[in-house]
Parts: sequence; structure tokens; C-alpha cells
Amino acid sequence: MNAQTQTDSQQAGRGVQESRNHRFDTTTADNILHELFGEVIYNYSRAQAIEDGVLVDLSTNYPSECRMYKFPVACTSAIWALVEQTVANKRHCNSVEGVIWDILYMSQRGVIARPDDRTVLFKVIITGTGRKNTHTFKAICGPGDDLAPVITIMLPEED
Repeated sequence: MNAQTQTDSQQAGRGVQESRNHRFDTTTADNILHELFGEVIYNYSRAQAIEDGVLVDLSTNYPSECRMYKFPVACTSAIWALVEQTVANKRHCNSVEGVIWDILYMSQRGVIARPDDRTVLFKVIITGTGRKNTHTFKAICGPGDDLAPVITIMLPEED
């Protein structure tokens, strides 16, 4: 075993995780959180939210549309319901991939506000969702289950 492999093995044992060129010492983070807040009463992970359908994993299901982001992207079930609604309306000839691309593109180009350093509000036009064509969405970049950055797209009133 070479020195680099030994170092990687030792770090993996201490709780160091790597995600797309980012390094996080989860053991230290867990210790700090435990010191601040005490024992965890209940933990609902992002992975569980995706499994339950509360979030839809766009990066896994639509990787080419998500290529503009270097972090994993998911949307809430409320956003996904709008995507499904517009695709079901055949009069507007929308595809799932096209609507997802529009949402992700406008999350970078259609920013109307930055409430804080990790949140943006943006507008996107989606036809076929009823009378309202222009929607305001929110994108948040925050820590995922392994503390690596993830992006979640949601309605402004969601958290």
C-alpha cells in the first residue's frame, strides 16, 4: 500500500468524505453539532426525501440538463407537479427535459433577488400550467447529507 492509499484509508476511517473535489470532515462537523444542540431527536435526510418523493433528484434523472451545475440538483414535489402539468398539456408541446432546462437556465440567468448568500429568487416562463405563465422560484445551495453542497429548487414559500 503506498503512502497516498494509506492516507486516504486513514481519512476515510476518521469520517473524511470527498464530493466532487470538496473535502469535508464529517466527524468534526458531527461533534460540533452535537456540542451545540445535543442528541439528534430525528433526522430526515435528503436521500430519504428523494426516496419518499418529497424531492425529485434532477441530477440523476436528467444529467444532461443539469450539466450547468457542478453540484447535485433536486426540486421539490411542488415544482415537479408544475413540470408534469405543463408536459401533460399537449397544446404547448413541452417536454420534461425542456422544462427542466428552462428552470435550471433561468435559475442562473433570471435572478430577481438574492435574499442571502445561498439563496436566489428567479422568474421562469412555463406555458401550459394554467393562466399563470410566469413563475417565481427559489434556488438554495446548502449542505447535503454528507455536508457537500447541493442545490434545491422550490417555490418561494417552501423551505
